[in-house]
Amino acid sequence: MRELSEMRFLRLDEQLRGKPCEALASDLRLYSERHRVFTYPDILVTCGPDRFHDDRSDTITDATLIIEVLSPSTTNYDLGEKFVFYQSLPSFRIHRPV
Repeated sequence: MRELSEMRFLRLDEQLRGKPCEALASDLRLYSERHRVFTYPDILVTCGPDRFHDDRSDTITDATLIIEVLSPSTTNYDLGEKFVFYQSLPSFRIHRPV
């Protein structure tokens, strides 16, 4: 799973070079202010200035595109409750489970 995520991240990062959006890896935490929950998406893309939670450089509060690499143990959460959290983000547009 990790290899698939890394491969997709590198490909996406390459496609976004020179554009106003940036691909970010899974070590960055995402915070949903509405639901007061932290998640770790596999890959996320931000467009525009990054918005950080409580000025922490490891926790972002917005994303435009979120990619989740599904596994049998996380599929229900990734496609259910976690997706609801993502829908509350101000710039969220696309959720891409793979």
